[in-house]
Amino acid sequence: MEHDMSPAAGCPGCGRPVGEAGCPHCAVAARVRAIDAEVAALHARVFALLGERAALLAGHHPWGPAPRPPARAGAETSRPAARTVLLLLGGGLLAVAAVAFTLLSWGRLGLGARSAVLGLSTLAVLALPVVLLRRALTVTAEVVAGVGLVLLALDAYALHRVVLPGVDGAGFATAAVAALAGLWAGYGRLLPGLRAVPPTAVGLAQPVPLLAALALDAGPLGYVWALLVAAVADLPLVLSPRGTAAVRRAAAVGGLLGAVPALLLAAALSVEATGVGGALETAAPLLAGAAGLGLAGHRGAGFGTAARVSCWAGATLALLAAVGGLVRLALPSAEWQAVGYLGCAAGALALSVVLAGWGREAALGSAGAAGLVHLGALLWCRPAVTEAVLAPAGWAARVWTGVPGGPAREALGPDLAWSGGAATAAALTLAAFSAVVARRLPDADRWRSPLDATAWAVAGAAGFAWVLASGLPYPVALAALTALVVALLAVASVTAAPGPGGVGVVLAATTGCWALAERPATPAVLAVLGAAFAAAAWRAAPPAHRAVAGGAALLCVGGLARALPVALGAPVTTAAFVLLAVALAAVPLAARLRPAPVSLAVECAGYAVAGWALVSAAASRGTLSAVLAGCAVGAAGVALRADRRPAAYAAAGLLVLSVWVRLAAWEVTVPEAYTAPVAVAFLGVGASRRLGDPGIPSWRAYGFGLGASLLPSLWALADDPGWVRSLLLGGWALAVTLAGARWRLRAPLLLGGSTLALVAGRELAPYVVQVAGVVPRWVPLALAGTLLLAVGATYERRLRDARSLRTAWQRLG
Repeated sequence: MEHDMSPAAGCPGCGRPVGEAGCPHCAVAARVRAIDAEVAALHARVFALLGERAALLAGHHPWGPAPRPPARAGAETSRPAARTVLLLLGGGLLAVAAVAFTLLSWGRLGLGARSAVLGLSTLAVLALPVVLLRRALTVTAEVVAGVGLVLLALDAYALHRVVLPGVDGAGFATAAVAALAGLWAGYGRLLPGLRAVPPTAVGLAQPVPLLAALALDAGPLGYVWALLVAAVADLPLVLSPRGTAAVRRAAAVGGLLGAVPALLLAAALSVEATGVGGALETAAPLLAGAAGLGLAGHRGAGFGTAARVSCWAGATLALLAAVGGLVRLALPSAEWQAVGYLGCAAGALALSVVLAGWGREAALGSAGAAGLVHLGALLWCRPAVTEAVLAPAGWAARVWTGVPGGPAREALGPDLAWSGGAATAAALTLAAFSAVVARRLPDADRWRSPLDATAWAVAGAAGFAWVLASGLPYPVALAALTALVVALLAVASVTAAPGPGGVGVVLAATTGCWALAERPATPAVLAVLGAAFAAAAWRAAPPAHRAVAGGAALLCVGGLARALPVALGAPVTTAAFVLLAVALAAVPLAARLRPAPVSLAVECAGYAVAGWALVSAAASRGTLSAVLAGCAVGAAGVALRADRRPAAYAAAGLLVLSVWVRLAAWEVTVPEAYTAPVAVAFLGVGASRRLGDPGIPSWRAYGFGLGASLLPSLWALADDPGWVRSLLLGGWALAVTLAGARWRLRAPLLLGGSTLALVAGRELAPYVVQVAGVVPRWVPLALAGTLLLAVGATYERRLRDARSLRTAWQRLG
C-alpha cells in the first residue's frame, strides 16, 4: 500500500509533519522523500540527453537530413520565389533599358560607337551565363540569357536600320528571325544547363514560314502551306524520345497553333473553291494536315490518351473537309452539298469501326470527328423537322377547312408549306444509319440506350421527311404517315427499347392534327391510331409502354367519339354525350386493368375525355348540366375503389354544379335553390362521418353544410322586403338550434342560435326604432345604471353562473 510522503501530508505514523521528534516513522518518511527527489532528477537528465542526441543526428550527414533554416516570422513568400521575382524584374529592366538605348540614344552616337556598344554588350551578356552556371546560379543565368536574346534582336534591328535600310522589311524579318532561332539553338547546345533556351529557340522558329509567305505575298493558300510547314517541322521534335519535355511541349504548342488555323482556312477555301483544279489545290493541304495529325496520333507514344484521340479527330476532320470539298463539285445545290459532307462523315464513322482493330484512340478520335459533323447536320435539319412535327397543330384552329390541291407538303399547316426537301430526308437517313453503325464502336455498350433512342428518333423523322419530300397528294401522304406510325407502334410492342414507342407517340399526335384538315380523314385516322395503340397496349411487355399505349388508345377513342357524330351531321351536343359515354366506360376498365401504371394511365385519359365532353357541352346549359351529372356518376363509381375514396367529394361537387347549371338554365334567381343541394350533400356526408366516428367534432362534420344553408339566406334577407324568407329561415334556424341542444352539439347550437337571433332582431328592428323615438333620452341612461348596480350587487353569483355555463358549453359535442 502506497502512502503520500509529501511534507504537506504528514507522517503516516504520528500524523504530524515529517521530521517531528519522538516519532519512529519520521526517519523512514524522510528517506523515501529523498529517494523520490533523486529519481526525478535522473528522469530529467535522461530526457535532456535524449533531446541532445536527436539534435545531433538531425544536424549532421549521413545520420539525418540537414535542418532547414527557420522562416522569418510573418513571411508570406519563400526565398526561391522572392529570388525569382527579383531576377525577372532585373532582367526586364535591363531589356527595357537596352530597347530605350537603341530607339532613343542611337542617333546620338557615331557608327563605330554604336557597333561597339551593342556588340560588346551582347557578347558580355551572352558570356555571363557561363560564369553563373559554374557557380550553380542557374536561375540568374536563365534571366541573363533572356536579356542576351533581347540584345540579339536589337542587333538585328540596328543592322537593318543602319547597314541594310533598303532591304524589304518582311524579307529581312524572315531572315532575322530564322537566324535568331538558329543562333539560339546553337547557344543552347553550348550551354546545356540553360533549360529554357532550347524551347525558346523552337518558339522563335514558328513564325519563319509565315513571315516568308508574307514576304512573297503568297496569298491565302500560300499562308495555309506556310502554317502547315511550320507544324510539320515541329512533328519530329514532338515525336523524338531524346528531346526534353520542355522542347516537346513547345513544339506541340507551336504545331497546334500552326495546324489549327491552317486547316480551318483550308476548309473555308475548300468550300468556296470552284472547279476541279481549285478543289484539288485546297484538298492538298488538308490531306497533308490529316497525314501529319494521323502520324502524331499513331506514333505519339508519349502522348496521353486524350492527346492521341484529339490528333485522330483532327486528322479525320481534315480528311472529311478534303474529300467533301471534292464530292461537293458533283452535287447540284448547297443543300445536297451538305448531304455530301454528311455522307463522307458517315463513311468515316464506318471506317472508325474498322480502325478499332488498329487502335482504340484512332477509332474514338475518328468517331468523335464524324459525330461533330453529324451534330452539325442535325442542327441544319432541325428547322425543317420542327416545322414538320409542329406545323400540323395549326389545323386545330381551322378544323375541316380543307386543303388545296397539289402536293401534301404545300398543306403541312394552314397556309404553310414545308421548307425542307429531299436533301433533308437524305441527311436524316444517313444520320440514322450512322447511329446504328456507332453501336459497334469501342465502349459503345455504355451508350447503347442513347444511341438506340437517337437512331429511332432520326429514323422516324427521316420517314416523315420522305413522305413530305415525295410530292404525294394529301390523302396518300396522310395514309403513308399513318402507316409509319402503325409500324413504329408494332415494333414497340415486341421490343423493350423506348425509341420506337416514343417516336410513334409523337408522330401519332402530328398525324392526328394533320387529319383535322379534312372531314373524312379525321375519324378514319383516329380509328386506325386507336386500334394500333390498343394492340400495342395489349402486346407490349414493359408496363411503361403498355401504360402510354393504353392512355393514347383511350384518347384516340375519345377523339373518334367527338369527330364521328359531327362528321355524320349530328350536333355538337350529341358528341358531348358520346364523349361522356367513353369517359364512363373508362371507369370500370381502369379498375380492372393491371398493372397499376396501365390502370392509372387509362384512368387519367378518362378524366381528359370527360373534360373534353364538358367543353363540347358548354354551348348549351341543359346539355352541360346533364354531362356534369354524368361526370358525377362516374366520380361516384371511381370512389367505390378502396384507394379512390376521396373521389366522393368530386362526385358531390359535380352533382352540385349540375344542379346549379340546371337552375341557371331555368333562370332561377332564388339563392336557396342553389345552396340547398350543397347543404344537403355536405350534411349527409357529415352525418355519415359522425356515425362512423362519433369523436369527430361537430364543426368538422356539420359546419360547412349548416353554413351553406344559413348564411346565404341570411345575406339575402337584408334586401328582402317580404316575410316568407324570414319565416322559413327563422324556422330552419330554430330547428337547428333545438337539434344542437338535443344532441349537445356546438356547431348547430351556435350557428342556429346566432341566425335565429339575427332574424328576430331584423323583425323587431322597426318596432325598436319606433319606441326609441317616443321614449325620453334619460330612460336608457337610467336603465343602464340600474343594470350596472344589479350586476355589481350579485357579482359572485353571476361569476359562479358563468363558470357553470362554461362547463356546460364544454360538455357539448
